[in-house]
Amino acid sequence: MVPYQRKNLILSQCHSKLSLDNITIMSQETVYVSYFVGRLNPPHNGHISALKSLVNTARQNRSKALILLGSGPKQVDADKRTMDDPITFETKKAFVVKKLVESGAEEGADFTVQEMKNLFGDVTHYVVSTLQDTNPNRIHITHLAGGKDEDATKLESVLKYVTSVAKEKVPGAEVIKKIEVAAPPSSSGKYMSATKVRNDTYETQSNGTGYEGWPETYKTFYGDSSRKIYEEILYPLQKISSSEKTAVIRNYIDNGTLPKIRIGTRKKRKGYYKSDGSRSKSNGSKSNGSRSKSNGSKSNGSKSNGSRSKSKSKRARV
Repeated sequence: MVPYQRKNLILSQCHSKLSLDNITIMSQETVYVSYFVGRLNPPHNGHISALKSLVNTARQNRSKALILLGSGPKQVDADKRTMDDPITFETKKAFVVKKLVESGAEEGADFTVQEMKNLFGDVTHYVVSTLQDTNPNRIHITHLAGGKDEDATKLESVLKYVTSVAKEKVPGAEVIKKIEVAAPPSSSGKYMSATKVRNDTYETQSNGTGYEGWPETYKTFYGDSSRKIYEEILYPLQKISSSEKTAVIRNYIDNGTLPKIRIGTRKKRKGYYKSDGSRSKSNGSKSNGSRSKSNGSKSNGSKSNGSRSKSKSKRARV
């Protein structure tokens, strides 16, 4: 699909969700649009500090901030939760909402938290709905990026895209876009690191200290949610055998390597494999490129094998 077709499709989907009946177009000098996209695995004090700043600015500008929470791609077992992405959306949302409400913000009025389904579509729908009942002279679009070096640029295409959508939605308005970078994790300890929280959690399983050995700073920050977050971080280890768990944890902490998940007999791109890594004999014929044993005569071009192929084909269909 070419870019302009993709944009038209997303816009048509957005408009289908927004009724144009009984809409009063109000003239405003400036409309502010701000959003955050992140995984928060797990959420930490750096995330919360940045989100509080984002929401406070939105409140001052009489707008509502979008907080879009994503996760990693689904694995072979259809589970998105890996050692990199162990926290469920529900847990992340509950924690973020609690922290923002404690700071005086109101969910639904000052901010909304959504699970990311389609990055471009989700942000586009938010921008279109924000501009739906306005006719501003100026539109400010702010993308809040994480504190890592690559975060400010890896989602720049989204900002560029929704900027073009805003210009198309309100042709006469000046559109100003910017990226704000959240405070990064600090070596001094002021800000936490999601990677370090995960590593420290997995380390408690490696050294046998368990939840009691989890740093008190984490327990204090997560409060009533601390044990739940601790256990959700450990969830992916349930897929690892006891004999392999220590090595998997060490490899992840030292090298950032995710373990390969095997589930019974599963299909790969070429053939079928058992949980022990051996090829399944019954399905091996599919992995070598031939459709079935009955097609053997076609694949080798030999007429002499035709009768044998037919007899095998009959047995295969029984």
